[in-house]
Amino acid sequence: MADIVKIQFNVQASDSNWQFSGVTLAPTETAVISASGSWGVIDPPKRGYSGPKGYGVVASGNFRKPGAFEGCLLMQIGSGDVIAFSRDDETFTIHTPGRISFVANDGGDPRYPSHKGYSNNVGFLTVTIEISK
Repeated sequence: MADIVKIQFNVQASDSNWQFSGVTLAPTETAVISASGSWGVIDPPKRGYSGPKGYGVVASGNFRKPGAFEGCLLMQIGSGDVIAFSRDDETFTIHTPGRISFVANDGGDPRYPSHKGYSNNVGFLTVTIEISK
């Protein structure tokens, strides 16, 4: 049986930078990644809070990842690929070596003054990373 190291990391909704989890996956390691909790992204007073999948509305325009859900959790893996959470109970298995970072899928929209980008976001999601060799 492989040794498993479990790490938890809070991803802040208001931080527009990729937030490094502290995990750099080695070529011989595998990471199983999940997220939980709720945060307010994209006009929280009006839209309320969501989980890792965001609001279920497809993002466009100035969002970090158009085509993924607005307010969802985004994960960047060692290859530079960006993966979007599309369900609140989603789990990803990653084999790609390198850094694992996270950010909310947001971006200001000048057509809607209440969509201020990351500056009006609140809360965090907790990411769990289980690493095995």
